[in-house]
Amino acid sequence: MSHSRRETLIRVARKYNALVVADDVYYFLSWGVAHPANPALRPQLRLVDVDRVVDDGPKYRFSNVVGNGSFSKFIGPGCQVGWAEATEDFIYGLSRESLFLIRNAGSKLKVFLTVVLHAPVVLFRN
Repeated sequence: MSHSRRETLIRVARKYNALVVADDVYYFLSWGVAHPANPALRPQLRLVDVDRVVDDGPKYRFSNVVGNGSFSKFIGPGCQVGWAEATEDFIYGLSRESLFLIRNAGSKLKVFLTVVLHAPVVLFRN
């Protein structure tokens, strides 16, 4: 996705107070240098990074983007250890949910996403 489309996505998420879950598990394979065959090709910023800088950053202390990472993508299948990236306040709120950290995070995340995707009303921030 181009940088301008990423910025547009963030602006729409902010306008409608929506949360974007960015599946950036392979991003770390980009080393931040130009491609040798085509120097014009530069790595794109992750969506969580664009959220931090577009229009001077998030409107609220909680961001509109959370990114995820997983060791199972580069260590091996079944390694159910991962991480989430967002603003400091978002991560703090996420860490307060002890079940998210203690139990199978994959299943917990699937339940969370199912609820979010099927929610008939707007979810509010605490």
